[in-house]
Order: sequence, then structure tokens, then C-alpha cells
Amino acid sequence: MNNEIYTNYLENSTVGTNFSEWKVKEIEVNYRKYFPQNKENFVLDIGIGNGEMLSCMRDWGYANYNGIDISPSTVNACKARNLNCQLVGDTNKFLLENQNKFAVISLLHVIEHISKEDIIELISNCRKALKKGGVLIIETPNMASYDNTFMRYNDFTHVTGYTSASLAQMLNICGFWQIKTFGTNIIFLPTLSNKILKFVNKLHALIRRFERKVSGLHSPTIMELYLSAVAYKNEEQK
Repeated sequence: MNNEIYTNYLENSTVGTNFSEWKVKEIEVNYRKYFPQNKENFVLDIGIGNGEMLSCMRDWGYANYNGIDISPSTVNACKARNLNCQLVGDTNKFLLENQNKFAVISLLHVIEHISKEDIIELISNCRKALKKGGVLIIETPNMASYDNTFMRYNDFTHVTGYTSASLAQMLNICGFWQIKTFGTNIIFLPTLSNKILKFVNKLHALIRRFERKVSGLHSPTIMELYLSAVAYKNEEQK
């Protein structure tokens, strides 16, 4: 991965530098249930963005939370919010130096930035960094959604895309076997415009399923804009 293009990632991206409260709510709804009750566990967020997941980890009471990123832009933004994080030039090296340590590792909108040549190494090393029974949480744009082309190419740094099938396939290759994929439950604020948007999203999915059925194409059940996966490290794995 070319780290130079991430130097000022937030400033140059569609993400922007604003902390997202609705993203915090989305994380709460979709992922808190997968975190351990023991708050002494080490938990890690890779690709920290504006710090929404880090903020959740901290507010949920995990004293041993940490975030890493190759982008000075994101690290500076999160440190300015008093979030625990660090700049890491080599993510794989960091993971290998922290094997069997983390109860949870999250990668929210990270894997679409990584080539197929590099993703297997990264996710395999995530598995090594997880403690036995630890969980890997992934969120990425869904290439089976109605707006997949826009989601794939709206960010210059996106290099690949996933459906539920290819995401599970990749996780299998990396040694994960207990895998759950699901459409990310996006939180819509109770405004008229968001209610309309929620209806339009459902309508698009119905139309796309009908088009695929008429064409005789396989229609995946997960067609939300974003795709999530939760995968566990087996107790027998090192």
C-alpha cells in the first residue's frame, strides 16, 4: 500500500474531518453485542477515520483500547479528540508483534482500500493478533447493493469491492471459519428526508431483486449499501 496518498486522507476524501454522531449510533446498534463483557480485554481499531469506533470503545469502558492507522491525518484528528491511537507505518508488523492479544479487532471501511495481493496477509495477521475466541469485525461497501458502482469508485483510494460471498470466501482463506455476514443496519435520523431515503433504499433493493430474477441471475439476500462480517478465531488456532 502506498502510504503517501493517506498523508492527508481526511482532508482530501469524501469522509471529511467531522466526527459523525450517527456513525456512533450505527456502531452501537451493529457491533456492541460482539464485544466481551470483561472490560479489561484489549481491543483494537484499524483504520480509525474520525474516531467513531475508538470513541465507542472508550465510552463502553474498555481501558485497554487502541487504534492504529497509516495516515497522520486520521491519527492527528483522533488525538485531538483525546482518543488513544498511534501512527503505524507497517500494520502487519504491528499485528505480528502483538499476537494472541486482542479480544476484538475492527476494520470499518478499510478492506476496500487494500489490494487482493495484500489483503490475505493483513487479515491472516489480524487472526494471529486475536486471542483465542477473539472476534474480527469488518464493514465495507456492498457490491451487491443497488448503488455499488458509486460506492466502489466514489473514493480514489478504493481498490476492490466485496459481496457477502466474496467476503466470506476471503475470510475462509485467511483461516476464519465461524463467519456471519449481514447488511449493516444504517441509522436514519427521524427526519422526513431520511424517512424518504430509507423507503427509496428498500424500493431500490426490491427492483434490483426483480431485475435479477427476470434475468435469471443469482440475487444475494444481503443488498444493503454496507456489508458487515463478524468472524471468530477458533480456540484451537495459534
